[in-house]
Amino acid sequence: MDGKDAALLASRLTGQLDSLVDELSKDLSEERCSSILDDIIQATEELSVLQVDNEQSSALTSKIRASGITLWNRAVSLKTQEHTNTHLIARSQTLFRQCMIRKDMRLFGDSVHIHMLLVRHVACNLPFTASREDESKAMIKKQLAMAMKTGRAWLDVHNPTMADTVLELAEECLEKLEQKTPSSSLNQSPEKTGEGSKEYQKNAFRVKCFRAEAALELSDEEHAWIYFQKAKDLLHQLPQEIACLSMLCYNFGVDTFHRKKFDSCASWLRESYELGKGRRDVGPRKQSRTLRLLASSYIEWNPTEHWQKALNAIGLANSELSHPSGLRMKLSILLTAKANDSRISAAFEETIQHPDLDVAMGLTVTELAIQHKRVDLAYSGFRQLSVRFHNSPEFERIRVAHLELLLQQQKAQAARDLLSDVIRDQGSGKLLNVGERKKVHKMLWQQASTACEADQPLEALEWYDTSLRLFTREELDSVNAGKLQRNRASCFISMNDLESAHDAIFEAERTDSTNPITYYLKFKISLLQGDSESAVDAIDKMCNTLAAHQELSLDNNGDDVENNALISLAAQFAFEKSNRHAAEKALESLAQRSRTASQTLTALRCLTRLKLSLLTDQSNSR
Repeated sequence: MDGKDAALLASRLTGQLDSLVDELSKDLSEERCSSILDDIIQATEELSVLQVDNEQSSALTSKIRASGITLWNRAVSLKTQEHTNTHLIARSQTLFRQCMIRKDMRLFGDSVHIHMLLVRHVACNLPFTASREDESKAMIKKQLAMAMKTGRAWLDVHNPTMADTVLELAEECLEKLEQKTPSSSLNQSPEKTGEGSKEYQKNAFRVKCFRAEAALELSDEEHAWIYFQKAKDLLHQLPQEIACLSMLCYNFGVDTFHRKKFDSCASWLRESYELGKGRRDVGPRKQSRTLRLLASSYIEWNPTEHWQKALNAIGLANSELSHPSGLRMKLSILLTAKANDSRISAAFEETIQHPDLDVAMGLTVTELAIQHKRVDLAYSGFRQLSVRFHNSPEFERIRVAHLELLLQQQKAQAARDLLSDVIRDQGSGKLLNVGERKKVHKMLWQQASTACEADQPLEALEWYDTSLRLFTREELDSVNAGKLQRNRASCFISMNDLESAHDAIFEAERTDSTNPITYYLKFKISLLQGDSESAVDAIDKMCNTLAAHQELSLDNNGDDVENNALISLAAQFAFEKSNRHAAEKALESLAQRSRTASQTLTALRCLTRLKLSLLTDQSNSR
């Protein structure tokens, strides 16, 4: 293609660019917007390979740059104005919602308009296709600003590949500016550096930081360290950026910690701490936070090998700013390292007595002691927490945790004393919240279950009675109250206290009349009292409730059994008590309800034997 044809094509392409940029500001469909972007990219690529003479090249360069600036301004206005292209907004919001559903925030960030970012990316690249050696510093600075903003935007939506591509263009701009700036002015001390040189140094620093961030997100640790070091080398001229670089290293430490690259994490956090030393704009709070994470990284890395480094780090953290979480971590390290008792006790007391300690942290400290079998420390902690937070709304959490430890350690009498205090306070209106009450009931029922397994019904009954006293007036009419009364009735039956058992099962029937186990227990009590009529009535009610249950639980663990298991048990119990009338009723019900031939046959066989035995007895009596 000769120069004349190239010039005509260049003129047509630049005109096409202007037209496409103008059209992009209109309210277009999503498909059309994407098509325009493709056309702009194609036109840009064609322009970049055209060979034109110097005079035409100058004019072409000006047009391309003008198109790039116009496109950039369009992208900014599309992102900020109220009449932003509705299709692009809808599309970006859809992408954001999808990303939230997948919880994949690494793709799209906080509802960033991806299409607009692509427009900015194209706009940023346009001027570089028409770059010239005689470009003015003003034009290069404008291109640098565009590249830096676009690179930062790509990093914000976690697209390090696109970010690195455009940041390379920013590096080109920096090199051009360096060539156009006397080296002496770039290397002056901060006090003597002019405004132009300061601006260059700040931009160079930011570009290095951005590239380090992109490299780390691409898992390119080597280049991340290279760019970090280049940024660090600029600090002697930009002391005000030290806090920024310290925070960047901390963020890198957090990122690598989450990726479980603990050796790399430790390196970044050490850099962050060293950079922040003595800096007011960093401050002790951030420094202690960095050191606590550093200690955690050592522990996660290899607690056996690096516990001393972790202890040193947490010691520095606590000297920077004493915080309960830091003191708790120190205690954890000492417990893990099996330090001597005096050091562990001192660390525990220092933590539990810290003025900023709250209930939640206090309970984690006592739990830590329990995990490491330092029950003496846990008891001490509970005593101190109970005194300190006696008037706190969270005081009951402390008592419930204390109760759990007492029961685990089989300190039954101490547990009962504590429960007496809780019940007394409940009588004066200081109720446990629902969550804590559920925990206590669960613990008490577990104690009762253990006592039942050990054939100690009286002790089991004591735990159940304690649980009953914790029920509120409203809860006494609940299904759980019915379950509790059934458990109490079982204990009374084991103790042969049939009158009390009858009273308990009466309450169970009142609160949970649809449970077949209630009527099974009522059947047992009636048989033991010699009341065959009540026993048969209980069998009838049990069969009626079983009709509404496909499966049921015989115990608190939720193990399922067949519907007819209770009827079989009732028949067996009637046989054991030689109550033929009740046994006959149970076997008839079993034969009628059974869905398996074998069970039906067994029931009929037993029923036949029972009737034959009855006939034989009647014959003998005659």
